[in-house]
Amino acid sequence: MGFLNTRSALCLVLGIVAILFFSPRVPSAHAANPYIQNVFFGQDEGGDYLSFHWVGIPNPADLCSLDTILVWFNRYNPVATTTGAIVPELLNGDFYNPRSAFGDDNYGQFGIRAFASGFTGPCFPNNPDLNSALPRLIKAYINPGLPPEKLSFAAVDFITVQLMVSPSLPRPFPRPSFLGMSDLEQYFYQVPANPLPVIPYTNVKWGFDANEHLTFGFDWVGPNKEIFLHVGLNGAISDLPSVSRFEPDPHKDISAIFEEGGNNNLFHADVLTHHFQVERGRHYDFPVRQFHLWTPFNGLLTSCNRFILLCLLERRDVESVMRRGFLPDDYVTVAVLARQYTLNDSTKYFFETKKRFSNVAFLPGLMGSRLYKQQIFENQLWEPNRNGDVQKLFLDDEGEPLDPAIYARDIIDESNIVRPKPLVGFNIYKNFITSMDTMVSDGVINAWKPFPYDWRMPLENIVNNGIQLQSGTQNLIAEIEALASSSATGKVTLVTHSNGGLLAKVLVNRLRDLGEDRLIDRMIMVASPQLGTPAAIAGLLHGDDQEIPKKLGIFLSKSTARELGENMASAYNLLPSEEYFNRVLDPVVEFDDEVRRIPELAARAGTTITTAGDFRMFLAGDAGSRTEPPPNSFRVPNVLKPSLLVSSSVVHDLLDAWVPPPSIEVVQIAGWGKDTVRGIEYDLCDICLFHSLENLDHGPRFTSDGDGTVVIPSATGMEEQVFYVNLQKHNEIGQFKRNRAHGDIMEVESLQELIQNIVQNSVDLNNLPQHITVTKPGGAHNLRIGVHSPVLIDIYDSLGNHTGLIENPDPKSDLQLVEEQIPNSSIDLFGEGKYASLDTQDRYLLELHGEALGTFTLEIQEVLDDQEVETISYINIPVASTTKAVMSLQTPDTASALEIDVEGDGITDFALNPMEGANAEISLEILVRVLNSLDANHKFIEKLMKDTEKAGIELRDGKAEKASMRFDKVIKRLEKEIKRNQKRLKGDDLNNTEEGDDDADETKQRISTQDAKALIQIITQIKLTLV
Repeated sequence: MGFLNTRSALCLVLGIVAILFFSPRVPSAHAANPYIQNVFFGQDEGGDYLSFHWVGIPNPADLCSLDTILVWFNRYNPVATTTGAIVPELLNGDFYNPRSAFGDDNYGQFGIRAFASGFTGPCFPNNPDLNSALPRLIKAYINPGLPPEKLSFAAVDFITVQLMVSPSLPRPFPRPSFLGMSDLEQYFYQVPANPLPVIPYTNVKWGFDANEHLTFGFDWVGPNKEIFLHVGLNGAISDLPSVSRFEPDPHKDISAIFEEGGNNNLFHADVLTHHFQVERGRHYDFPVRQFHLWTPFNGLLTSCNRFILLCLLERRDVESVMRRGFLPDDYVTVAVLARQYTLNDSTKYFFETKKRFSNVAFLPGLMGSRLYKQQIFENQLWEPNRNGDVQKLFLDDEGEPLDPAIYARDIIDESNIVRPKPLVGFNIYKNFITSMDTMVSDGVINAWKPFPYDWRMPLENIVNNGIQLQSGTQNLIAEIEALASSSATGKVTLVTHSNGGLLAKVLVNRLRDLGEDRLIDRMIMVASPQLGTPAAIAGLLHGDDQEIPKKLGIFLSKSTARELGENMASAYNLLPSEEYFNRVLDPVVEFDDEVRRIPELAARAGTTITTAGDFRMFLAGDAGSRTEPPPNSFRVPNVLKPSLLVSSSVVHDLLDAWVPPPSIEVVQIAGWGKDTVRGIEYDLCDICLFHSLENLDHGPRFTSDGDGTVVIPSATGMEEQVFYVNLQKHNEIGQFKRNRAHGDIMEVESLQELIQNIVQNSVDLNNLPQHITVTKPGGAHNLRIGVHSPVLIDIYDSLGNHTGLIENPDPKSDLQLVEEQIPNSSIDLFGEGKYASLDTQDRYLLELHGEALGTFTLEIQEVLDDQEVETISYINIPVASTTKAVMSLQTPDTASALEIDVEGDGITDFALNPMEGANAEISLEILVRVLNSLDANHKFIEKLMKDTEKAGIELRDGKAEKASMRFDKVIKRLEKEIKRNQKRLKGDDLNNTEEGDDDADETKQRISTQDAKALIQIITQIKLTLV
C-alpha cells in the first residue's frame, strides 16, 4: 500500500497554516522583494517552519497569469527555474479546486507546484484569484531530512525567497515561461533556546512481548503528528517520501519489513501503521501483523488470513520462518512520514537480548501454607474458622499427626478469615506473588514456584519424605531439579520466609549429599529465625500470642495453642538455641523475687536464664519440680517433651553451624524497628489468696531490635551478606495504613524490589531501595503500654485507625479477632495482661473497657532504642464491667488526664493524673462508685459503701491502722456472704441468721460469690499499699 500518489510524491510533506489577512496591499519598501515581507526561519512546538507575508503581485489585475513563490535552501536562484526549491505538499487551509480547465489539478490548488502559487485575472472558471486572496500569511513546517540531507538546521543555514511570474497564459495553454523576481536577502535559521529532539522518538524496543507477540515500540518526544511508520529488519527504508524503498543488508542472512498486514505485493515495502496519531510524551507499542521477508526470497508471514482477519505474530511462527531467533546483531531501521515531515532514520536499533536469570523456588514460613482435610466437602483447617479446626491438627506425643489425611495446597495470599465489614483479609504473600509473576511475564526468569508444606512436620521429613498434597506426595528434590531444567541458567534461586530459611538449609544439605547442590545458585533468607527467637517461649509454655503469621488477625484459645505446639517439632525449632545464648546477653526468662512463695519455683526466685542448659532444664520441668499442667491451666508453665527438645537441639547444632557450599551465595534480610519479644518475666500475681503455680503471672520484655517476631541476632545468624528493612520508617503515618511486620514482611514493596535486584545480580549498594540498608538502623522511638486485667484496651490514631481486639462476626466461631490498623502498632496478650506498642509519630486515644470487677494498673513507657525515656503509671484502679477510661497522648509528657466513667453513662467521674505509686485514697474513692454500680442487694451494698467511705476518711486523717481494721471487717462480711451462697446452693437452712443480718429474706443472694471474691481481692490489694 503506497502512501503518496504520483503527483504528491513530487512534493515534500509539509503543512502551511494560512490564517491572517492584512489591510494594505501596498508592498513594503524594506525588503529586496517588496511583495514578500516578514520572512522567518525557525522552530516552534510544531517543528521547524518558515513563514512570510505575501502581500501583493506585480502584474495587472485583469491579466491572466500564474504567480509562484519559491524558497531556496542555503542559496538563491538567479534564473527562472523551479528545480531544487523547497516545496510543501499542501498549504493547510488553502483554496482547492480538484479539477481545473486544464483537465487535471496541476494548477487547481494554491501552492501545488511551488511553495505558494495562484492565478490572477480572468483565467479559468472556479479557480481562486490572487487579487482577492492577498495579503496572506504563509506558514509551513518543513523537513530538514530532505535533500540536502540534514537531521537538523543550524544557525549557519539560511533561506532565500523568490517570486516567479508568468506574464500571460495564451490559449491553447502552452506551458508558461516564468520570469524571476529574486530576493537576495539571506534569512538565517533562528535556533530555539530549547530545540526539539532531532530524532522524534527514543527508547526504541522491539522483539517479543510478554505474550510472545512480535512488537515494535518507542517513546514519542517530537511534535504531535499523524504518522506513517516504516520499520525494516536488517536493512533500511529509504527515499521517502517519493517512494518507500527497502534496501536489505547484504551481510545479513535475514532481512524483512515489519508490516501492519494486508500487503499482497511482495516487492513493495508497506507500513507498520498508517494515519496513526502520536502525541509527545507517550509510549507506543505497535503489533506486527505481517512479517515480510526480503531475502533470500520474498515472502509474507501472516498468522491469519490477511484479507479477512489479521492476527498478531507469535514467536514460534516468526522463528519458524526465520529458522532462528533474533540475535544481538539483528537491528531495525525506522522511517517516519507525515504531513510536512519525512525522516529516513539510518540509526541501527539492535535487538536487546533480555538476559534471563535463575528460576525461583519459594519456601514460605511457619503457618504460611494452608492445610486441608477432604471430608464430604473439603475442609480448610488452616487458616481456621474456629479452635476446633486447629484441634484437628493436633499431633501425638511422638510428633505424628493424629489425622494422617491432612494435606497442604497453597501459600496464603490473603487471609480468608471472616472479618467485620468493611474490613477485608490481611495480605500475607499476595503482592509478593504478583511481583514474582511479573518477573516471569517480563522475561526476567522463566518460572517460579511456591512450595506450600505441612509446617507441623520436622524439616527432615519435609525434604526426605515429600510434601503431602491432595493429589499425592510432592518430592521437593525432584521439583528443584525440574525448576533447574527449565531455568535460563540451569540453576534455582531459593527465596525463603521465616521457617522456610531453616527448611532451605536442610534442603541444600540433602542436595549436597546427592551431589546436586550446584542446582542452587543463591539463597535469599527473609526474617529467618536461624537461632530461634524468644517469642516462641510464651507460646509453647502458656499458649500466649500464638498467631504466626500474626497478620492473620486471630488469637487462638490459649489451651488450643499450647496443645498444638507441645508436640510440634517445628515449634521447638523456633526456641532459642545454644548458639543464640552464645551471641545474645539478654536473659530469655527472668524470675521476680516474689516467686519464692511458690515451692516449685522457689529456687529460681530472683534469677535469670542466660544459658542453653538452664533454659532446657526449665522447659523440661526443672528436673521434675513441675509436672505437665491440665490444658486449661495456662498460667502454669507447660512441661515440654524431652524428646522434641533433644531433636530441636540436634537440628540447631547442625543448622546453626551451617556453611553454604562455595557455589551458593547467601543473602540474609532482617526486619528492624518493631517491638519484638526478647524474653518473659515471671511474677506472683499482685494479690493471691494462695501461693501456687496457678497464681503465677508472666509478661513480655521487648526490644525494637526485630521485626515483631524474630530478633535481629537470629535473623542474621550467618557470616553472610545482610540487608535490613527499616519497618518503622516504612510504616510511618501517612503510608496508606501500612503496618508491616514479620508475618507480612514479604509485602514490603522495597523488599520485593531488593529481591528482584538480587535475583538479577543488579544490587547497587550505593542506591538501595527505600528503607533498605546494609547497616542496622537506629533511633526506634516507641511507646510501650501494659494494662493488667480485667480491662480491654482500644487505641485510635488521629485518622481513626484502630488497634485492639474486635468482635468476631461469625456466630459459630470461637476465635478472638484482632486488628492492628495503626502504623507501627501491635497488640499482644500475655497471661492476664494486654500489651500494646506504638511509635511516637501521632497523638493517640486510649480507651479502656472493663471486662469484670477488679483493679487494673496501666503503665506507659517511652523508650528510645530500648532505653527508657519516661514512664507514667496508674495503679490499682478499681473497675467494674461498666467502666470506661480514656486518655490521649503522644508521649508521656503530653498525656492528658485519665478520665474514668465508672457507670459507663458518658459522665466522667474521676480525672486522674499519673501516680508516683499506689494511692489508697484515690482507689477507695473509685471503689465507692464501683460498689454503687454493682447488681447486688441494695442494703448490703450500702453497708459496704459506708465502711469504704469511713476507711477513706480514716486514711485522710492519718489513721491507717484503723482503716486497715475496717478493711478486715469488710473482707469478713464478704467472706460470710460467700459461705452463705455456698450453703444456699447446697440447700442448707439459712434462717438461723447471725446478729447484724437485716435482710428480710435470708434465702436470697445478697452479692454473687464471684463479685464477693473480686471485692476481697480489690480491698486486700488496697490494704497492702498501707504497709
